[in-house]
Amino acid sequence: IKPENILLQGGHALVADFGIALAVQTAGGARMTQTGLSLGTPQYMSPEQAMGERAIDARSDIYALGAVTYEMLTGDPPFTGSSVQAIVAKVLTDRPAPISTTRDTVPPGVEQAVLRALAKLPADRFATAQAFSEALQRGGEASAWAASGVVRAAAPTTSTWAHTALGVLTLVAVVAAAGWWRAANRVAAVLPLRLTVELPPSMHIVEDAMPISISPDGRTVVISAATEGAQRMLFVRSLADVTLVPLAGTEGAAQPIFSPDGAWIAFVARQQLKKVPTTGGQVVTLCDVGVTDGASWGAAGLIFVSTDGRLAVVPESGGEMRRLEGSTPPPGSSERYPIALPDGKSVLFTLWNGSAPGARGMRRTLAPEVAVPIGLDSNVAVGIVDGWIIGAGAGGVLRIAPIDRAFSRLTGPVRQVFDGVGSRANTPMVMVAPNGTLAFVPGSLLADLVLVGSRGDTTVVSTQRREYQEPRASPDGRRIAATVTTRGGSDIWVIDRATKAETRLTDDGRRNQRPEWTPDGTRILYRTARDSLSSLWWQRADGGSAPERLYGDRKVDIWQGTVSPDGAWLLFRTGTGGTADIFYRRISGDTTTRPFVATAATENEGRFSPDGKWVAYTSYQGGAPQVYLRSFPTGEARYQVSASGGEQPVWARDGRSLYYTGPLGGLLIRARLSLSPAFTVTSRDTLVRGGYYLPPRNGHAVYDVMPDGEHLLLVRQAASSSAPIVAVGWLDEMRAKLAREERK
Repeated sequence: IKPENILLQGGHALVADFGIALAVQTAGGARMTQTGLSLGTPQYMSPEQAMGERAIDARSDIYALGAVTYEMLTGDPPFTGSSVQAIVAKVLTDRPAPISTTRDTVPPGVEQAVLRALAKLPADRFATAQAFSEALQRGGEASAWAASGVVRAAAPTTSTWAHTALGVLTLVAVVAAAGWWRAANRVAAVLPLRLTVELPPSMHIVEDAMPISISPDGRTVVISAATEGAQRMLFVRSLADVTLVPLAGTEGAAQPIFSPDGAWIAFVARQQLKKVPTTGGQVVTLCDVGVTDGASWGAAGLIFVSTDGRLAVVPESGGEMRRLEGSTPPPGSSERYPIALPDGKSVLFTLWNGSAPGARGMRRTLAPEVAVPIGLDSNVAVGIVDGWIIGAGAGGVLRIAPIDRAFSRLTGPVRQVFDGVGSRANTPMVMVAPNGTLAFVPGSLLADLVLVGSRGDTTVVSTQRREYQEPRASPDGRRIAATVTTRGGSDIWVIDRATKAETRLTDDGRRNQRPEWTPDGTRILYRTARDSLSSLWWQRADGGSAPERLYGDRKVDIWQGTVSPDGAWLLFRTGTGGTADIFYRRISGDTTTRPFVATAATENEGRFSPDGKWVAYTSYQGGAPQVYLRSFPTGEARYQVSASGGEQPVWARDGRSLYYTGPLGGLLIRARLSLSPAFTVTSRDTLVRGGYYLPPRNGHAVYDVMPDGEHLLLVRQAASSSAPIVAVGWLDEMRAKLAREERK
């Protein structure tokens, strides 16, 4: 089906040429990729036809019809290119641009119907042309999306293109009913299978570590998502349907998990643990939980939760939260990402030391006892299925290993089986249901370092794509230091903007990260894990000297540090979520350590103002993270800069503006300040809204402001996270593959 084969006369549409692919298949089973044989026009080919699959059914023609309808609405096919190969590559890998970007008068329901017809997987498309036709007709009316407020309001319904499209669809539906596509009724899903949870154009996954969960039976997915200008909330989709259903009352929700029977979804919002029926209904508040890093609903009526870096349990009916005693994480570490075991009274969790390479899998029960390692290191455990544990590591990889019946130790090697999982705040965005179904947000961590100007101009300053994080411009703006992460750890690299030379500065230890320049631009200060506890080291930026330890503590990890503009003071942070505090000390002379902001809440990300008189930092003292200022060194004056949450403060070099990220990630905000004669925030402007790596709760700013005050230094991922994917049967496939390899 393509425009050239659709004839219009007297208000009727006639498909003049069809069935060639099926005829060739019937005659000899020849594949499209066979030498001398080319079937179809690439702009209208379904992905399975472009790949040369033997089993082509009705849903391939649904795709072609969707491509034709897309072109009728926008004037161009979904994918174009300079060659057949270029077009086919896009058909296989890219997503069509939203129709609304070209024609904002097209009703949202019509757009959704066309995009569903263009789904990569046949199982995600309409099963019949009649269903497609009905969806287009409904799309001209007030759609469910518009009613729920997750996309723009519908445009007027009557137009020439709508009647023409429906005419074509009516013809195809009649032909289908007559038996042209009888084979479609015999098509069955073949495992393994991947399904895409399509999102409306205005919706995005919240950039959080745990934004997705899947029910124990693997049939229902819940995501934490947001639309532009709205709070994040929970959306539920059954795999038997294509509709994302918003759950009212879940505004601000994060880290959703299902109950063992799949009837309820627990989540965290405003540092409270809550639950809501999976089908929607009254939201129930269970208790206050503070800053959380993962939760899991056990079979014994208890919900395991990581709160302020420690494990605790909450009754599923609500009540007092009880911390698990008997096991204290080492200084600088925290207990995160619990997985309730089948008995409901024991739990696996990750002993977190700042990143996946330093993670360690542990097990314990409700009794006051010491947790024991299970042998899963450098991975975050994300699920247990049929005697296998699934772990997610750095670089978006997924690994599996056999585990004993007591879930106390691994019984075989850890094997990598998958990659391409997106990551936020150093944590993979993936979850495995007890039946083995995998849900994840795809993405690549490879990125460019880019300068974004105030006039919208963008310049790539890195010459190679790497896993960049936490870039920092030198005081003169001529060089950039950044963390580069690999599967073996992380190191500090320096980029010379004039020569384009990229030099690896550090080569000792597994984790060297969070670089900061000294005020004179000669040295780079960074956090490193070279001993049992992490500390602050520095060395010449040109690599002309050996690294030196600037400050370490035998009792706690040092997570980040920065030097005052006069070079006299070191400001640093200890502890992780729930225990983080900010201290300061002189670099030479009297080096007594003094607390700057040290409360029961989390305080981190301290940064000196250009004149050294103020420190901007993030605090959770009021519940949600906010950006504050305190006078240095006395700390007597304290002012709140952000209004609706904020993190990762960075000063402009003139000291009159303070930048920070939004509490949900993805936003970069500039607050203009007046510090004299009285403190005032004169304006707050959102400068960046999506498109760059700005995750929440990172613990350290992942961007910088250039000295000229006109450009931002940002990380732009080469392939940003997209719609979630549900993979059915993947574990059986992986186990079979490993078994075959072992037999060779």
